[in-house]
Amino acid sequence: MYNPTTTTTTFDAVLIILIILIIIILMRPSSKSSSQRHEQQPGEAAERSKRLGNELFQKQKFSAACEHYTDAIVQSNQRWHVPYLNRAMANEKRHRWKEAKEDLEKCLRLDEDNVKATYHLGVCMCMLPEDVEDNYIKGGDMLEKALFLAREFDESQVDLVWRSLAKSKYMEHCEKAKERKITYERLEETLKNPGFVPLNEEDARVLRERISDAKEKDERKQAPDAFCCPLSLEIYREPVVSPSGNSYERSAIEQYIKQQYEKYGREKKVADPLQPGCSISLESLHPNIALRNAVREYLKEHPSSWGEILSENEAQELEREAKRMKTKNASSPNGDAYIEEDMIN
Repeated sequence: MYNPTTTTTTFDAVLIILIILIIIILMRPSSKSSSQRHEQQPGEAAERSKRLGNELFQKQKFSAACEHYTDAIVQSNQRWHVPYLNRAMANEKRHRWKEAKEDLEKCLRLDEDNVKATYHLGVCMCMLPEDVEDNYIKGGDMLEKALFLAREFDESQVDLVWRSLAKSKYMEHCEKAKERKITYERLEETLKNPGFVPLNEEDARVLRERISDAKEKDERKQAPDAFCCPLSLEIYREPVVSPSGNSYERSAIEQYIKQQYEKYGREKKVADPLQPGCSISLESLHPNIALRNAVREYLKEHPSSWGEILSENEAQELEREAKRMKTKNASSPNGDAYIEEDMIN
């Protein structure tokens, strides 16, 4: 039997539940980090100072640009991350790594997941003149974090971060290899004049072989074909697998597919480059995480292969840089050879 009272009660209950859900949604914090939510919005004066700083930056007047970024920081009550980031980038151009590092740390306190700031902080850590080898390790760790953030929030930055990470890892390898070379040379000299520890011919031969094997590991060599993209011929950074089971570097295969679309239109199926009988599309590509992890494990075991990610000129420049820095605390690395170009905000 129809009961209007029951219907009204049910309707009221549903209405109350909907109101509660709306209140919960409105009270739920946004996806932005807590530091971003508390960041103060800049006023017109701060925006104007930042804009003037950017104009001077583009004209390569980095010292004057820093003054305007400082004005923007003061005018925003030190609660706006952008002028800190831009002033850091201007100081990088002036090779003032410590000042840049301090600004980047302040920037990240205001915007903790900022990809660009994390990337530049990693670079600055690598550039500090004290404890060079240790700085490459710390800088590399920060660049690893920047790579993770770039994959999550800004894929346009992935290549930039990846190349700087390769430079960091290769320079770390070159520093360690330089120290090992000194040890190897001393051991080889000792084998010629063993002194009070005479060696028979067989023992000397085994030692020489071990030294030769160890020296060979420090030489830059090409990675196995299985770890290189068949299109770009470079070590995998972001490998994806196609429906045919073949793997490619994401940027290389996406460029290939887009070129085919431009040439023949989207209506025509695109053939897999290695298996023409199978079709391929942008939507059919999936990350090959197992291969990506295998490549990173290989690079960990063979750090000299980081040099293969760079051009021949870049790798040779970093090798010369490592030789120039004869001691750990001799001097700061050459930032011009190290840092990748990036745009200010």
